[in-house]
Amino acid sequence: MSQEASDRAATSSTPEDLFAELFTQIFGLEKTLLLIPQYPVKDIYEGSRFVDYALRTRDQRVAFEIDGLTWHVPDATSVSKYEDDLLKQISLVHSGWRVFRWTDRQIAHESERVKEQLALFLERVAELVSFDDFLPRQRGEIVELRAHQDDALLALKTMREAGKTIALLDHATGAGKTVTAISDARRLGGRTLWLVHTRNLTNTAGYMKRNPTTWSARFKVSPTAWTSSPRRSLPTS
Repeated sequence: MSQEASDRAATSSTPEDLFAELFTQIFGLEKTLLLIPQYPVKDIYEGSRFVDYALRTRDQRVAFEIDGLTWHVPDATSVSKYEDDLLKQISLVHSGWRVFRWTDRQIAHESERVKEQLALFLERVAELVSFDDFLPRQRGEIVELRAHQDDALLALKTMREAGKTIALLDHATGAGKTVTAISDARRLGGRTLWLVHTRNLTNTAGYMKRNPTTWSARFKVSPTAWTSSPRRSLPTS
């Protein structure tokens, strides 16, 4: 960071400090550490600029600008200053940045609205939210696994650690094979292909229908497909 940028960061304005506090209230202290104050950029004419706060992720570049006080409007906003700020903004947009601006008055006196806007504008930034934030709130209860189900999960874990890639779980009817399989898939994470031969088993896997990695698509196979000629292609929808 250049000396000028360091000086600007060390003398950040009160509204900018308040913005960081609002950001922390929404996304937490750990995520706030992703914000880079007084981030140096170049405009389209190669002029040196500084973004009040920059957020850079794998997929996005986001600029937050707080207009007001010493660094922005010493007295009153002149036409030239306003046009200069516009040049800075269109240069950022031209370079692929998303730009969000608030005034110091909004930061100080409309903090709840600013927080709502931040949550809305950044709801798709993967580094700031967890996948659970996109799921509807559910009401339910914890399903306690029975001893034989825990044993089965432990056996599956042991087999995987030994390098095995396929297993057959054999339990009596009504012993909870569906719950065991769901629990195993949940512990593994990632995407799961759920194949069943009856509609009841599909409906039984209620948790799977709420899991965001599941049910991207459903395919129904007509029973006649299995009794017709072997040359007949299997229906896929």
